[in-house]
Amino acid sequence: MTLLHLAGFVGLWMTLRKLQENYPTENLRPGRLNWSLAPSEICITWNGEDFEVLDWLLNRAFQVDNKGLIVLTGLYSDQMSIEAQLARHQCLTRTFLQHNKSISSDGQGSEFIRLSGRDVEVKYKKVKRYGHQDFAKKLCDEKGMLRTEPIGIVSWLYPGLTVRHYAFKEHTKFEEPVELIFVLLFAIVACKYFILLNSAEGSKRQYALVIPEFTDLEGYLGNQKQAEKLSYGDFFAFGLGDAGLKSITCQPGKEFSEELQPYRGQVILFNQAPWSLQQNTRSIILHLCIREETLSPYSVFREFDLQTMVWNCTSQRSKLAYSFAGKIITENLANNQPWWSSFSEYSQNEEFFQLILDARKVLLYMLRKTKHDSRAEELFIQACHETFRRIYAKIYDRTQDGEFAQIERKNQQLRYRLRLCKNEDAFRGFLTGFLAEAVPNSVVVNNQTELMPILTGQIDWKLTRDLFLLSMVSYKKVGNLAEESVSQKGE
Repeated sequence: MTLLHLAGFVGLWMTLRKLQENYPTENLRPGRLNWSLAPSEICITWNGEDFEVLDWLLNRAFQVDNKGLIVLTGLYSDQMSIEAQLARHQCLTRTFLQHNKSISSDGQGSEFIRLSGRDVEVKYKKVKRYGHQDFAKKLCDEKGMLRTEPIGIVSWLYPGLTVRHYAFKEHTKFEEPVELIFVLLFAIVACKYFILLNSAEGSKRQYALVIPEFTDLEGYLGNQKQAEKLSYGDFFAFGLGDAGLKSITCQPGKEFSEELQPYRGQVILFNQAPWSLQQNTRSIILHLCIREETLSPYSVFREFDLQTMVWNCTSQRSKLAYSFAGKIITENLANNQPWWSSFSEYSQNEEFFQLILDARKVLLYMLRKTKHDSRAEELFIQACHETFRRIYAKIYDRTQDGEFAQIERKNQQLRYRLRLCKNEDAFRGFLTGFLAEAVPNSVVVNNQTELMPILTGQIDWKLTRDLFLLSMVSYKKVGNLAEESVSQKGE
């Protein structure tokens, strides 16, 4: 069984648990339908016609309310807030149930919700029926008996698993035994869903599907029972990394906890492909293996509440900048990298670098609140800041009254030289020249032993390059340097 099959197992477990509450005795179910639930096994028994029993079960498990919203019985959807129902409905109709063959639409609906202090209209596709409700016809033959031969998998049951070549349809389709197909129907109950905040102007909305690797059934079920406390904003994420981290750390009604064990799973991105603009297709898969040490910097990121800041930004440029920075930080953490990793790669593009500069607030917050992997990293940033301070002070000393200090020109020169560093030797030469502009550097002189791993290349030069860029972006604003240089002249 794949992760999606396991998600289906958990979704079926959740659904049967809820149906047990709604229909507690066998005489309330057709064919004396009954089941037993164990942590690693589900046993379902019945008498009578297979189709009648399975059709009843699927139509109780998968429903639609009077607003045209999808209701998943196993998630206690009837107890969710309208915000959570809308968000989950939008995600379902853009992931599993986006194709016209899997859903029968009833036009467009809309609801007003309160989001970050504002009334926002949320539009959605109204649903009349969807494939899960009528799937008993495919599980059973013309006589109403459960099929014994394998059944072909449709893409809305297992995203991406479709016929590979229609000229050889019978040879390139995927098939499963009836019991595993039945399990897959319930995967939509246990999976988690996120709407991705746009990180590029004019880009279409993207959706992420998170498939956890289930190791603690009771713990997961306890978490899911809190789903009615979710708000619309809880379904938003900056990227695949944020979706994966948020799916395991955002527990409704509970504070963030760092007591979670290493976590595995998959995050699937649904995006519009150039050859199929009418639907979102599976385009990227992120394999999660989250370590415990990742959770601490992610909790700092969550404390900053960047998502609310993005919603409240009046400038589209600011929204793009913070969304871009949030995506980089969380994807680094999801890959168990330092949150500032790969910044220098993005600086190769001037537009990306400006977006990073515009998101300076979140970078400064992360720099202040998170712990470095080593004392050397912290000292290196201090050494760079000391060098920047002395370089800028020299520029101010040379600036005549009425002239404009060429601080930004110096920064552009440094960024240009940094872009040319394509290998370790080039970067070491750049770094040596940079530090030499402020000799003697008190931080370097007083901490040579601790800084030696970074300065001599014992630490990956690309990480050091990222640290340099972080120190450049995080250095105090130029507007404060004039006063600093004036005080130095007085001394």
